[in-house]
Amino acid sequence: MAQDAPGPLPTQLVFLSEIPNLSSGTKIRFLGCVSKYAVAKGVLTLESPPTADQHRSYGLARPAIDVNINLLLGSLSHSEVDIGSWINIVGYVRQLVPAPNTTRQYQLSRAGSKDKAPQSVYVEALMIIPAGGIRIGEYERVVSESRELYRRLKSSS
Repeated sequence: MAQDAPGPLPTQLVFLSEIPNLSSGTKIRFLGCVSKYAVAKGVLTLESPPTADQHRSYGLARPAIDVNINLLLGSLSHSEVDIGSWINIVGYVRQLVPAPNTTRQYQLSRAGSKDKAPQSVYVEALMIIPAGGIRIGEYERVVSESRELYRRLKSSS
């Protein structure tokens, strides 16, 4: 008699801008452009251009997320972490634990400011896949259509 053993969590395809709204522990795949690499911390900062909806709502702000790559340091090539490289990340959303009083100090220093609150999540990378040359508009369209199709199939079953 075979029992169904739980396998790995399924990966959700998301836009980088959606990551801050996801629950900690969610396994995701997303596309981003390397904008910064903090070598001493093993952390990449990835950005993506704002989608048309975000551009109308938020102006020219570029969504960004930090990605901890420490689990992958032995297997990464230089080209995968170069500034300007487009990469796909598979990983888990993790809750950022702020240092004591950091949040309160930030709130006090930014009272009345329009700056965003500090980022509350990051991604722990399990895999990095180079994206090569990419047409962002086409990518966003295909991902949106794929997610809509999945939503329809799920609601009809």
